[in-house]
Amino acid sequence: MILNLLSDKKSSTHQVFKFKTNARVFKINFDVENIARGYFPHVGLSAQEGLMVLYRNIDGKTWYNVDAYTTRYDTSVNMTHIINEGEEYEVLIYGPILSNLSKLEIALPENTTGTIIRDDNELNILIAGGMYSYGMGCTTTSLMFSNILGRKTNANIDNISFVENDFLKRTYEYLKRENFPKYNVGIIEVDNYSQDKSLLNEYLIKTINIMKGFCNRIICWYSISNYTEEQKKNLEKLLKNEISSNNLELLDISFIFNSENKDLCTFSDKFINDTGNIMIYKEMEEIVVDMIMEEILGSF
Repeated sequence: MILNLLSDKKSSTHQVFKFKTNARVFKINFDVENIARGYFPHVGLSAQEGLMVLYRNIDGKTWYNVDAYTTRYDTSVNMTHIINEGEEYEVLIYGPILSNLSKLEIALPENTTGTIIRDDNELNILIAGGMYSYGMGCTTTSLMFSNILGRKTNANIDNISFVENDFLKRTYEYLKRENFPKYNVGIIEVDNYSQDKSLLNEYLIKTINIMKGFCNRIICWYSISNYTEEQKKNLEKLLKNEISSNNLELLDISFIFNSENKDLCTFSDKFINDTGNIMIYKEMEEIVVDMIMEEILGSF
């Protein structure tokens, strides 16, 4: 049996795939294209051009790592030491960060079952922003803060981040021309160390206004080394009216760059690594859950 996981996907970038099976051994057949060329010591090989595979038991809440795979090595998955004969379980696959999937098929042995899991969760979260939202700095895609958030809240995550220095402008232009479904929460990275600061004044409020059309609640966040008090005040001033409306929160996560945390959370004071992404997730989780609960209670 062959499961074509790309069969109903509109895009092959930043994708999340799920299926369930009782096969204790299966083969992942995949190809990537448009691999970003450059030197990326801060991004793992599987995150550049490979896959990250996790699993959980049926009705389980916790996803467990299986392994990372690239086309350079064998892509057979052996679960015989984990899964009992005939036992059904779920598999979660994260696509690469710095390339696009052009093929993703699961080859299952005869006399086994396999079904693609469609994302029909009631909770939807939009991630927008720059290179930190994009996952630059992660060794595996499973440790991007957005993917951790998706697993822990059982939410559908849509990621429209950009690595370019004018990411806020690109985000605005993308949001303006595309149609989006309703999201419970929109999370947008509003600034980073490389962005042209003039773009913040020009595009932030315009971008937020578009997001308000399809995001019930919004979190704006940033994490920048040596972010000055003047820069913080400017950002707070830009968002003052939105924050007072109680539908938006501004989150400063720059503490991961301070002397106590930077060796653990960052790579060369610019890129946020796996540990840093976990810290970002932990800072966001409670706020996201509170926003969702307020929305649910407000509907009664």
